[in-house]
Amino acid sequence: MKIQKEEVSDCRYSLLIEVPAETVNKRLEEVYSRLLRTAEVPGFRKGKVPRDVIASHFKDHIRDEVIGDILPDAYDKAIAETKLMPVSSPQFTDVKFEENQPVSFKASVDVRPSFSLPRYFGIEVEKEVPVVNAEEVNNVLEYLRQRHAVFTPVENRPVQKDDIVRISFEGKVDGRPLKGVKSTDRSLQVGAGVFPADFENGLIGMKPGEEKEIKVSFPGDSQIKEVAGKESVFHVAVREIREKHLPEIDNDFAEEAGGCKTPEELKQKLEEDILKEKTARVKAEAINKIVLKIVEATTMSLPQSLVEHEAEHVLNDSVRRLLMQGVPKEDIQKHREELLKECRVTAEKKIKAELIIEEIIEKEKIQVSEEEIKQEIADLKTRLDERSRKKQEEYLDSEAGWNEVQGHLLIQKALGMLFTEAKIILAKGE
Repeated sequence: MKIQKEEVSDCRYSLLIEVPAETVNKRLEEVYSRLLRTAEVPGFRKGKVPRDVIASHFKDHIRDEVIGDILPDAYDKAIAETKLMPVSSPQFTDVKFEENQPVSFKASVDVRPSFSLPRYFGIEVEKEVPVVNAEEVNNVLEYLRQRHAVFTPVENRPVQKDDIVRISFEGKVDGRPLKGVKSTDRSLQVGAGVFPADFENGLIGMKPGEEKEIKVSFPGDSQIKEVAGKESVFHVAVREIREKHLPEIDNDFAEEAGGCKTPEELKQKLEEDILKEKTARVKAEAINKIVLKIVEATTMSLPQSLVEHEAEHVLNDSVRRLLMQGVPKEDIQKHREELLKECRVTAEKKIKAELIIEEIIEKEKIQVSEEEIKQEIADLKTRLDERSRKKQEEYLDSEAGWNEVQGHLLIQKALGMLFTEAKIILAKGE
């Protein structure tokens, strides 16, 4: 096989490939052999169609099948021989195919960029010294009280904020029922914001067994087009009220909420947990600063196909977040090009960072042991979502899962090394 490598740009190569006639003819004979046995042509019995009729009748099919087999195989061999590192799928052009002749074609592909690493040890960054104050501990303590609250039925008073109410309701707009906006038995916590504020506020003051109509105004940019900019009416009946009771902060609560003997011991545990979380966060922030400084100091040309592919991923993530924040889909679409432009910048930094870390791993000969990978997989399995545990476990036990975990550990080791070797300037946190 003949291969001629041409550099089109810093990150793109063309391979002019010629596959010997012998290889082409061998594959042709395999295709003809199968078609001579299985082809059905009007006027001939199956298995009795002459070769020249097969060649004429299935000319395009034969060509497509032979080329479809030969080109990818020849391309893979050419990549191995030229030691190129593709980052995109190849484009095949200028295909020349004739029976009893070599097949020639051009394969164009984007490749991993070559670049020189700048100094990456001893990078100077500021790192916050994490501190925990009493207010933070009390906030977590109050959160735990809310989580361990109990709700008991009440009959002698109307609905108040924070109550759990069991209701039935039906929504209408312009006198017509709203599709899917109806329930005969639904529980909600008043003030939690699950339903529109007008609806939840309208429940306050109602008593068990009472029915009334609550008017709810929807904004013009509501995602539910049927009610956008309109006032809807909900017929609501209160079936049951349950009031919230927060637990006292005593020994029983300390045991139930944190496995501690006393409230003081629980507070100490919470303080340690908060400090541990803050320490991990400020370390991650410092590492991000280190990597960003290395990225900014690195001169690197990136394949546009790689940037565009990553930018689309970043854009999709951004769109999902904006939709969850309530931004109308129409507004997002209107500013799509602006968003994509910003996402390209983010994508370029992300790709550069990944390539730099890979280069550091190779240069520093960073490795992870089989035992480290097995331990990480075992730890991951303890944190799997029960709803998809079987599928996730199968992936972790697969070769792809093993490779992903190995890659993650290599990156973590490299980042840890950059942090350890950095020049850290301490700054007291708030």
